Amino acid sequence: MTETEQLITLLREQLEQQQRQHKEDMEQQMHQMEMMMKVFSGAAASAREESYDDPSASNLRFPITTQAAAIPSFVAFDATSELWPDYWSRFCTFVVAYSVPEQRKAQVFLTNQTATVYKQLANLATQQNPPKDINSLTMDEIVKFMKEQFDPKLFIVRE
Repeated sequence: MTETEQLITLLREQLEQQQRQHKEDMEQQMHQMEMMMKVFSGAAASAREESYDDPSASNLRFPITTQAAAIPSFVAFDATSELWPDYWSRFCTFVVAYSVPEQRKAQVFLTNQTATVYKQLANLATQQNPPKDINSLTMDEIVKFMKEQFDPKLFIVRE
């Protein structure tokens, strides 16, 4: 066998190996696509079932799974540079602008706070009766606490 024939044989084997690898890769991708379709069709089916229970809902709702990555960070509350009512107003605007779902407002708020504010809220949660985890606080509870701490009512006594 001459060198040219050996080279051709070697190239042919290499090409066959590449074709086998490509076929395996394609089969693996097809399997992954099928699995993703099952997941998404299951999510769509459950969303349709939920919409049947709620007549005001649209025909098809998909669960929000990737929106966390789409929500940018928001500046933490700093009592030395901003009043609580002003911060709360800006946060409400942020929530509307980025379509933050109602059930995630509290978590978005908490993840954007300083360690000090977060710890104060965590302490508040543990002082509840029964004690709560900070992640189970509602937005109303957080706002009430923040108002008490950073925007107390002033009592003016006159003679």
